[in-house]
Amino acid sequence: MIGSLTEQTMELLKKLQSDAVLEKVNTTVGVSTGTGVVNYNLEPYAKTLYPVITPIRNKMPRFTDTNGGNAVNWKIITAINPSRQFPGTTEGIRGSVIDQTTDNRMAAFVRFSLENSITEEAIMQAQGFDNALAIEADNLLRSMFIAEEEWLLVGNASGVSQPAAPAGTVSAGGSVAAGSNYCRVVALTYDGWKRCTVSGGLITQFLKSSPLGEQMTVNGGVSQVSNASAVATTTSGNGTITWAVTAVPGAFAYAWFTGTSATAGQCTLNAITTINTFTQTAAATGTQADNGNGGVGVTAALGTANNYSANGSVFNGLINQAINPAITGATGQYTSLNGATLTGNSDGSIAEIDAMLQAFFDNYKVSPTKMWVSSQQAKDITKKVLQSGSNGVFRINLGNGANQGGITAGSLVSSYLNKYAVGGPKDLPLEIHPNLPSGKIFFDCDEIPYPLANIPGCYRMHCLRDYYQRLWPQTTETRFTSVNFYGVLQVYTPFAMGLLDNIAAG
Repeated sequence: MIGSLTEQTMELLKKLQSDAVLEKVNTTVGVSTGTGVVNYNLEPYAKTLYPVITPIRNKMPRFTDTNGGNAVNWKIITAINPSRQFPGTTEGIRGSVIDQTTDNRMAAFVRFSLENSITEEAIMQAQGFDNALAIEADNLLRSMFIAEEEWLLVGNASGVSQPAAPAGTVSAGGSVAAGSNYCRVVALTYDGWKRCTVSGGLITQFLKSSPLGEQMTVNGGVSQVSNASAVATTTSGNGTITWAVTAVPGAFAYAWFTGTSATAGQCTLNAITTINTFTQTAAATGTQADNGNGGVGVTAALGTANNYSANGSVFNGLINQAINPAITGATGQYTSLNGATLTGNSDGSIAEIDAMLQAFFDNYKVSPTKMWVSSQQAKDITKKVLQSGSNGVFRINLGNGANQGGITAGSLVSSYLNKYAVGGPKDLPLEIHPNLPSGKIFFDCDEIPYPLANIPGCYRMHCLRDYYQRLWPQTTETRFTSVNFYGVLQVYTPFAMGLLDNIAAG
């Protein structure tokens, strides 16, 4: 019996080797590279060729608190003697009592967590080549760095408001059919802008799942749909409509639904723009309607009464805290250009940037320390400065030695002169940020603006527990690792920051 089983086992092994494991090869004459008898020259270590650009996170102060609680609270004095009590006093008379303006601030702690996994087979098969377990942990940690950077700058936990009804202006050109046209618009947070597409539609909500099958419903960063616009009537030869909507502070993009009827559900997603204007030259090509007909995501109903933009499980970033008084009680500067381009002055400056910097000084006596821009705005600022027609707005460095006579082509404005800085004019560095879309310039401030302010800095990450790794109990052949932190972005001086918004390229 044993012999019979052994013979059967051997036969099965032979069959497996011939049919499944060993490839069938053709017999060749002589030996050549085609026989496959060559070495596999593999360079050691997997190459990690992905960007991890986190400039704000890298400079962000971090503080770990040991007091517990579900939120951090602090009190502020925002004004002293705001009623301007008269100081002059005659002999023997006491002075008037000044008043002070105080306020309370609160920021709730949230937990950020991401996980990665690796199988035992992957660990074993990577032996002699790379440390697969270390790669798994490193990729996870860097993913958290990237995610935190996004939320530090552009995070929006409080959501955005319903846009007003857009307005349309008809002009020559385009191929919109003659007749009545209407538009509805939806404001998108940064997260909504990254998730939504014209072809896929607006993702109102989605399910986030854990390895254990736990699920939570997450809003997709999509605002309540606006009311329908007034009619815009196209005619033969006038088939272009420029739609515009009042800027929604905190919105990073706008989704435009167009159609030939004002009835809800009759306008179709036509475009998503990063400014609050859209030039329509043709009928919509998307499939999603303004009430969610054909929508995507867990919740298909976009609906005119639903707002899916707020997410309480994350924190508000620097931009949203600077421009949203409901969060911090103090508002920085916010200006929308409503689809206009920047304006170059004859002295090499830019009118809109100067106006922002002057407002910082006039209103709060503060000076931003940096401007964050997209690559498009960096290009546009350079063009406006160099095409201003002024002399002396840039310099040429002549080479010497081996480089003598060489010319380096191209120019880029890397700093801007703040004529209204506290203490006199100062250079304001200009840097490109990977998470800032076209159409925005963010004015940052990371230096304490007032002496004896009793604050550790303009902002910081206030944590109950900073980055920590958890190795979950292994119950299968797959290991799971999580990286977490529990804290909140605490902004002390939101009034020292601001946003120049809805800037058209050009």
